[in-house]
Amino acid sequence: MPTVPDQSEDSPASLYDELGQEPAVNEVVERFYRRVLDDPDLSPLFTDVDMDRLKAHQVALFTKVLGGPDRYSGRSLEAAHRGLNISDTQYDKVGGHLTAVLGELGVGDEALTTVSTTLAAVRPDIVENNGS
Repeated sequence: MPTVPDQSEDSPASLYDELGQEPAVNEVVERFYRRVLDDPDLSPLFTDVDMDRLKAHQVALFTKVLGGPDRYSGRSLEAAHRGLNISDTQYDKVGGHLTAVLGELGVGDEALTTVSTTLAAVRPDIVENNGS
């Protein structure tokens, strides 16, 4: 799995701190999944998914990516997405929903760059090589 960009503990303030820590990350995840589940091209991917559990994993993952405490204990991204046949188009839509939510919440350029870099780095672990 590609290394997820992480903030140094020596940094004066992490992006996680600048965003407002756990309450802000929880809000991002709630808005993000509201958008994703309202998207007819993406909602079928979440049929029979325990959304509370998934949201908790996503909060932990976003927290880590943004330089907060590392409490992520889920499966690797590759294992979690294996067999879901996620296309490039679907992946791009998910990324678009995430960046739209971050924009709605007034997230700065540094955080958006970190998220975009992370999305690019983990794409091979999530997208099936199905030519779409």
